[in-house]
Formats: sequence, C-alpha cells, structure tokens
Amino acid sequence: MDGGFRDSPIRLNRSLANLEHWDKEQINHRAEKLADTAITIWTAPSLPAEILNGYRASGIRGSRVYSIEDHTRYLHGMILDVFQQFRTRVLNLDPSIQEEFTKRYIAYKTFTSFVEVQPQENALRVTLNAEFSEIDDPQRLATDITGVEKVTNGNVEVHLASQDQLEDVLELVEQSFELHREDGSE
Repeated sequence: MDGGFRDSPIRLNRSLANLEHWDKEQINHRAEKLADTAITIWTAPSLPAEILNGYRASGIRGSRVYSIEDHTRYLHGMILDVFQQFRTRVLNLDPSIQEEFTKRYIAYKTFTSFVEVQPQENALRVTLNAEFSEIDDPQRLATDITGVEKVTNGNVEVHLASQDQLEDVLELVEQSFELHREDGSE
C-alpha cells in the first residue's frame, strides 16, 4: 500500500513501518508490546482495604440467593403438598432440568425456562413458556395471557389448586418441556 504504516499518524503503528515480514512471531511480539503499554497506561485501581471491605459487606445489588423459604407465605398446608408433588414430577422429567428460586416465582429450566410457578393463597399459578397455539389442552385448563403484564415468561397460564388436577397440568408442562428441549438441541 502506498505509504502504508510509514505514513500512519498513529504512534502505535510506527514500529510496524520497518518490518520485512508480518508472521505469527511478529504478531505475538506486537501483542506483548501492546499489552505492556496498556498495563502502564491503564493501571488497576488500588483501594484501601477498608473501602474494599465496605463493598464486600454491602454485597452486590441483586445477588441475593432465594430459596423455598422465600415462598412459604403461600406454600403451606394443601398447596405445599400439591407443590411438592408438582416439583418432584417436573424434576423427574429429565436429569437436565434445574430448579431456580427467584423473588417472585420458581422456575424450571433446561436451556431456558419452560415453566414457572408462583405460589398463591389457594393455588399455584403455573406459567408455561410457550405460545397458546403450541399447547394441546383438551381439558381447557390453560388461559392465553399473551400481552398481559406479568413477572414470568410465557403466554400460557394454568391454575393448579388440587391433587386432582396434577396429571392434566403435568401433561401441559411436558409439552412446554418438549418445546424447549427441541430448541436447545438444534
């Protein structure tokens, strides 16, 4: 190139002007020089221990770890029994399924969340991460909540209030699981 690095106004390129070859060795050598320069220009901050400890003590916002105890307001009595059976059955669908407790709901995930549960006074609000049209619901338990403001993912909602509904709700959950298992395997 006419002029090339010899005419470059960028100081970091001056050392390249006299190179005869640009090969792996030269690239690695330049990378080391640039890294050394960067370290001298942008040094790591140095804070006194008392300031660092203050940050460690206060924790990072949003880093709280939630558990089932955070949902005990509604998870007791019959609803707790229904939840425990639901939970066991969902986790037994596949070894890859993970349970995650958040502030507002309990999520069950493979690659992404496929079902979320919000414990309520007299039922479990089960949200399937699927489109309403993707779910075969012969018992008509599901509600299309597309466009409704919500804290969970998904557009299909089912209320699970008793053991009698468990099998039918789990059939819907399995459909959502299959949709997400296929998404992750492609």
